[in-house]
Amino acid sequence: VVRKLDGGTFPPGWEEKVREENAKPVAKRNTGLVLSSQSSERGLLSFLLARLHQIDADVLVGHNIGGFDLDVLLHRLRENKVPHWSRVGRLRRNKMPHLGG
Repeated sequence: VVRKLDGGTFPPGWEEKVREENAKPVAKRNTGLVLSSQSSERGLLSFLLARLHQIDADVLVGHNIGGFDLDVLLHRLRENKVPHWSRVGRLRRNKMPHLGG
C-alpha cells in the first residue's frame, strides 16, 4: 500500500503499473491485490483496518509493537477519525482507550 504525500503526486505511469501488477496471477492468489494506492492517510488507515478484518489475524507481530507501534497507530486512527478503529483487536469498542501523551 502506498500513499502519496499531501500535495504530492504519484510518478507518471503509476496507476498503470498498479493495474498491471494486480492483473498478475500472484495478485489473484493474494485476494486480488498486490499494489494499492491511497490518496490520504485516512484512506491508508481505513485500508489497513479492512485488510486486518479480511485476513482475520489472530496476532499482530512487530518489534516493540506494544511499546510504540500500536500507540502510534491508535493515535493516528483517532486523529484521522477513522471509523471501526476497534478492528485492530477482537473486541468491538465504541470508546477509544486512554492514550498517553
